[in-house]
Amino acid sequence: MVRVAMVVLMIVAGSLCAAEEAVRVDLGSIEFTFTSEGGKELSIPLSLTATGKIARVSTEIVYPSKYLTFLKGAARGKGVKFEAATKPESEKTRLVVTVAAESGQALGTGVIAELEFKISPLTPDGVLALANFPRAYGLEDPSTPLEKVEGNFGSIEVSTKVEPIISCFFYMH
Repeated sequence: MVRVAMVVLMIVAGSLCAAEEAVRVDLGSIEFTFTSEGGKELSIPLSLTATGKIARVSTEIVYPSKYLTFLKGAARGKGVKFEAATKPESEKTRLVVTVAAESGQALGTGVIAELEFKISPLTPDGVLALANFPRAYGLEDPSTPLEKVEGNFGSIEVSTKVEPIISCFFYMH
């Protein structure tokens, strides 16, 4: 009787743990150095880490409109669709990105999309933060968002100072 109770307890505990899927949707961080006048383009990855099968990811990214302009994005992987819509506000822009697998398929883990931005030459040295508010939808019920989805903010470390390269002639030959 005790063994049966232990087996039942282990099955219930296992199914509860399986229901708590670990899902992360992370926005990349990059370093960017201006080398000449004019705005430059840069690419930021959007990554997925999940223990379960994820059908779709949607995230709202908030960034300063004065310094960044969203140009385009692209999904990575076969049969993966990418959609993006911007909602400009006074000092910031909200970018809603959705990456979805074909019906009945799951997204792969790793980088699922690349987001391309143009950075203004007026951007001061320092770190630009890109807020990231992700949602993920499981393969079993693609219409209901999963409860525990985490993600980090992205960042762009901007520098206008080009570090000189100092080397020894004799060492290089």
